[in-house]
Amino acid sequence: MRSYRISLAMFISLALVACTMPATQQAKPIVLGDLADVTGSFALNGAEMHIATDLAVAQINKAGGINGHLVQVQYADPRSDPTQAIQLATQFVEQDNIDALLGAVSSAECAAVEDLAPKLGVVYVPQAGCASDEFTSKSCNKFAFRILPTGPQTIGPLTKYLVQTYGQRWAVMYSDYAFGQSQLRAYQAGITAAGGSVPLTIAVPLGEANVTPYVSRVPTDGSIDGLVSTFSGADEAHVDSIIQQFGINTRLPIVGGGTKEHYGGVYPDTLNGAVNVTPELSDAPADNAYAQEFDRQFKDMANQEPDMASKVGGADKAIAGQSGYPAYVAVQALKAAMIASNFSGRGDTQKLIASMETLKTSMGADFPYGGVQMSATDHQGKSPVYVYKIQGQHENVLATIPPDQVPDIGDCHVSAQP
Repeated sequence: MRSYRISLAMFISLALVACTMPATQQAKPIVLGDLADVTGSFALNGAEMHIATDLAVAQINKAGGINGHLVQVQYADPRSDPTQAIQLATQFVEQDNIDALLGAVSSAECAAVEDLAPKLGVVYVPQAGCASDEFTSKSCNKFAFRILPTGPQTIGPLTKYLVQTYGQRWAVMYSDYAFGQSQLRAYQAGITAAGGSVPLTIAVPLGEANVTPYVSRVPTDGSIDGLVSTFSGADEAHVDSIIQQFGINTRLPIVGGGTKEHYGGVYPDTLNGAVNVTPELSDAPADNAYAQEFDRQFKDMANQEPDMASKVGGADKAIAGQSGYPAYVAVQALKAAMIASNFSGRGDTQKLIASMETLKTSMGADFPYGGVQMSATDHQGKSPVYVYKIQGQHENVLATIPPDQVPDIGDCHVSAQP
């Protein structure tokens, strides 16, 4: 059962825009169905997705919509359950007549919806999370597109830096489900390719409340040169707190951890000196006016959605980061492709697919951290990625990898898929 539909902020923005448009311009709206997990382990991710999606749609509608059509969003909460994600996506298409699908957070949900999209005949674009490399490396299909790089695309540049800077021997602690397993494979491959090794891996069950027995397995006797800790949602904070309790962060370099929004807007001491890589940063760099404006508008939208903001520690601490930014960019990518294909509804899905396959954008207000280049082969996007070190509350960018240097994610071919 759906827990909510259209947010109050979105309803108000639609009403205001509609009232200012002549009757001849009030064409049938383009409706997006968004699977936003706002309960359970991924509540923070889903709340940021919700805020960022509403921000993007509000901007689109303020500018007149897409090809003369206003945009609406209907939300549903799969509660991190792939079965519910399938049911809700089906209801969106068959009962609510949505024009494109967005969202879902866990890799299992996204894989399920990806498999469903060709049967429903609708374009599907995941937003935040959905980070398993298999989404585009092995199970790509004509109807599914992932906008920002993930997995080996971001980990490859990072692991080269790690081995060259800190040493060759690494332990990897990961969440034991599709996302964590794909992260493990990517780190193992990247570290090995850079001349290092992974002598220890530690699998932690998803949602495990007592992570102490797992963290206690991390050696600090000099047998490893660093620890990769790759988690998401609530698991991330649990693991980081125990790492700090054991003092591991004072003896080993720590790699991973989320961006600042995962910690209530303030990095914990355990992450001081940690190295990570993302297509976006928690705080906009001083020389990036687009990102600064995006951060300001994200906070403004969070103030209009207190229920969502409460899940991220309040509007004053709302940071788009690893969940909000990809959600925003996913909507902007759809907008660009819809405009290019003269999209007016689901009957234009094939034209939208063709437009998405050739998507190429530049850094600007819609893509504050850099333009996106879509691959027609596997429907995986590339954008700049940033290797950075956390120093107190500041993210010091160590390297910026341009899209043409971001590696491919795999060898999946959309044309070869059923």
